[in-house]
Amino acid sequence: MFQWMVLALIPMLLVTGCGDLEPEMQDTRTVILDMDYNQKSSSRSSSSVSASDLIPYNTHLILALPSWEYLTSNYNNFYSSFGQGLRNTADKKVSLEIPLNTQMKIFAFLFRENYSESDLFSAIREVGYYGESQIFSIDTQTNNLSLDVTLIQVASTGTTDTTPPTASVIAATITTSGNAVVQSTEIGTAYLVKTTVSVSDVITNNTVPPDSQWNSVPISSENINTNLPAAGLEIGTYKVYAEDTAGNVSSPSSNSVTVATNDTTAPTASVTPDNITSSGNAHVQSTETGTAYLVNTAVTVSNLGNITGAADNQTNSVIISLANTDTMLSATGLLMGTYKVYTEDAAGNLSGPSSDNVTIAGLVDIDRNAYSTVVIGTQNWMAENLKVTKYRNGDNITNITTNADWNSNTSGAYGVYDNDETTYLNTYGRLYNWYAVDNSTGVLCPEGWHVPTTDEYDDLATYLGGVSVAGGKMKETGDTYWQSESSGTTNSSGFTSRGSGRRGYSNGNYASIEDYTYYWSSNFTGSTGYYHFLTYNGATLGGSGSSANKNYGFSVRCLED
Repeated sequence: MFQWMVLALIPMLLVTGCGDLEPEMQDTRTVILDMDYNQKSSSRSSSSVSASDLIPYNTHLILALPSWEYLTSNYNNFYSSFGQGLRNTADKKVSLEIPLNTQMKIFAFLFRENYSESDLFSAIREVGYYGESQIFSIDTQTNNLSLDVTLIQVASTGTTDTTPPTASVIAATITTSGNAVVQSTEIGTAYLVKTTVSVSDVITNNTVPPDSQWNSVPISSENINTNLPAAGLEIGTYKVYAEDTAGNVSSPSSNSVTVATNDTTAPTASVTPDNITSSGNAHVQSTETGTAYLVNTAVTVSNLGNITGAADNQTNSVIISLANTDTMLSATGLLMGTYKVYTEDAAGNLSGPSSDNVTIAGLVDIDRNAYSTVVIGTQNWMAENLKVTKYRNGDNITNITTNADWNSNTSGAYGVYDNDETTYLNTYGRLYNWYAVDNSTGVLCPEGWHVPTTDEYDDLATYLGGVSVAGGKMKETGDTYWQSESSGTTNSSGFTSRGSGRRGYSNGNYASIEDYTYYWSSNFTGSTGYYHFLTYNGATLGGSGSSANKNYGFSVRCLED
């Protein structure tokens, strides 16, 4: 049936052990099979299988069967079994309970994939090697017994795979307590091999390098990061090789991993201060390769577990493959708020927080100002006043600080109350003339947003219960930003309006701070533009149908398209 066979003689040491019963009262004994494939038999020929040939075979099924059973590659085709088990990959041993004074043989079946016993017997799995020992039996006096299992390689079926996989590794410096992060384009096994080892010699002459110069890990998913431990390895430079299930071996990885002495020095994390949305990225760096974490400042961090145990919407991470180089860390899925960056190096040392912050906001303008947003009914509003100094296309809006120049201007312009940005800008935003609102080329609001129409303000008032109560539901409570709090003020909508005042159209003077706030709409008639307003001593959203000279300086709220 088989077109070709390669034989291997595997010395096997059988060690018996007694239980609590007297020997003459026992019908079975527990035996430990020590299956050492690294031993060499004097009867091996040049066509024998070497130990390195068997490295890719991760599962070894061992059966104790009656001596009359006939060996085939079908491990599921036996009438009865005295005992069965899987060889322990760590110590190369398997423990079986077998009967005394009974003629039997040991059958072995080797598989490339990692299987449990239930996996093997729930479906037919592909066998790579199979074999049997000579007939033997044990009694109460047997303490050890040496057996040879002759292995037969199963001829492959179907189309032969001769294409090697591609191996890759994230360049890093790690210690023996760390891991190399490896990938293969095919399932199989990845090997971390010191660059002083001649891998071609290993393949050609079946030589096995010292254990201190290589480690391996099964690759169960292709193109997925897998940790390959560096435990027990010598200091030095290592490449990764991958072997697929057909035995094809890749070329060495283009990147290397350096195994170094134990590192106890934490890296330093940094981030470019910025305001971004959840669709943006933070620009982060670390002084060492490893992993960077973007963490909400609401999370208390004293160790890595605090970060990895935080809610998914409070932290994201990215691999740092190059030290001291900008890496993009996605803000996808994160809550609005302030974030710090922490980095962990390959040795597991965690940095302190970055000195700078990143703010994740609902909206960010062209100047990188961040704004909170609020959904009211079916509308998504800015929850604070506009502060931008440029149109969407990057053109500057004129900043007029001389009051006498304000009235004569007929192009887009802005000011800050009393020309005092330090005191008023962050709290109340900028005051724009209507010409800035009307700029059809540059557009005032960020991409995807616009200055609302009067109808959209009316829709807001209707949703909040009508103009007579809508203002109270839009105003921030308390007397910090208003002269006093009027009856009906709740800010239940989250609109959070503050008394930002106005700039006069005729003389450019500022007035009404903490008394009134005025919002331009995009509608106009002749030389006037339409607006809405709120006052400190009432709950009304005023101004529906009212218009004012286009040279007034009013606040602006943007509405999502």
